[in-house]
Amino acid sequence: MQTRNGNVNLKWETTTQTNVGVDLGFLNGDLNLTLDYFNKDTKDLLWRRALPASIGGTNMTV
Repeated sequence: MQTRNGNVNLKWETTTQTNVGVDLGFLNGDLNLTLDYFNKDTKDLLWRRALPASIGGTNMTV
């Protein structure tokens, strides 16, 4: 007996990531500066969504 309906819109989650860094030294290394930028963006995460009891299910992965 099938207890859940399939979701044809499901796909693998995707992540894009950017990491940029710069190291600077001044005065023969007595003064150092480090700058970093990091960004991570994840799309298409899976979540459980509640379904109405009237259609016979409790939740669905979306």
